[in-house]
Amino acid sequence: MYYRINLSPSVGGAGFKTQMTKSMDLKIIGKKLRKFHRLNRRMPTHREICHLFGFKSTASSQFLVGKLLKLNVLQKSENGRLLPGKLFLPQLGFIPAGSSVAVEESFNEPFSLEEYLIDQPETSFVLQVFGDSMKDAGIHPNDLVIVDSARRPKAGDIVVANVDNEFTLKYLQLKRGKPYLKPANQRYKPIYPRISFEISGVVVSVVRKYVN
Repeated sequence: MYYRINLSPSVGGAGFKTQMTKSMDLKIIGKKLRKFHRLNRRMPTHREICHLFGFKSTASSQFLVGKLLKLNVLQKSENGRLLPGKLFLPQLGFIPAGSSVAVEESFNEPFSLEEYLIDQPETSFVLQVFGDSMKDAGIHPNDLVIVDSARRPKAGDIVVANVDNEFTLKYLQLKRGKPYLKPANQRYKPIYPRISFEISGVVVSVVRKYVN
């Protein structure tokens, strides 16, 4: 199912209604906004939105922005600047990774990649991985890991830790009640803190790009 935004306002003058009596696919809106943001490193102004979508007046842009704010596609800063909200991608269905079966394509509600990967954006940060000490955990060089600094770590979690003034990414484990770090690669040895040990956050998601 295509998710569409009805651009026909319930109130307004006749001229305003004439410009807005249509609906737009949210995927198309999101694609244009993401492209603009990628090229300009900011969200468009109302006049630039008019140019992007062929509106004749900023009133039309303001109406569309109002719809997008309600859907959280856009957000506003304290000084009124538009900010990117959800990153929408079309979810077409599901694909098996075992035996092949027939898959019927279906368009569901727009999929927010940010919401799927990040539970607590206000306490999360992203790191790029180098080294292969966690390859058996599915974390490879150049992968991105999303780390939640507020999540309480427990044994078995993959954590970002500062051990003896050096940062590393490893499994958190306990031995006789004391923490140590375990790699996911037999070529590397466990790390036992000697002087200091501090956990900066727990890895909650991994992102890998297959095509450059």
